[in-house]
Amino acid sequence: MEELLTEPTERLRDVYRELEEEHKQILGMVSRARETTASVELLPMLKELHSVLTQHFAKETYPGGFYETVGACTAEYRDDLRVLVDEHFRIHARLWSLIESIRLADESAQDTSEAVAAVADMLEAHERKEHELAGHLLG
Repeated sequence: MEELLTEPTERLRDVYRELEEEHKQILGMVSRARETTASVELLPMLKELHSVLTQHFAKETYPGGFYETVGACTAEYRDDLRVLVDEHFRIHARLWSLIESIRLADESAQDTSEAVAAVADMLEAHERKEHELAGHLLG
């Protein structure tokens, strides 16, 4: 039985290592967005973040990615994985809505700052959950 779990666990370790640099990049982008108040600077930053997240979320959820590998390790975390996948959609939608609001100048600077903070909080909490899950599985 130990042998059966070793391969998925090693694969999980490899997959998670591959994503670590992306997680750092994303959190850095989020931090910079939090500090930016000018819409003219913020809009391209958020568009880039949206693009990076699209690719990153795909790597996590597609076959061979982090979530599938976690599911291969143990069925115990399948509900957690469903929540994380749902959060991908929520974060993506919230970020895109923010981008469109800024593009159309629908929000004041304060509203934009609050919306950026809300998206940043969502992303940071999401990344923390993934990290905790990986840490629990990898020890």
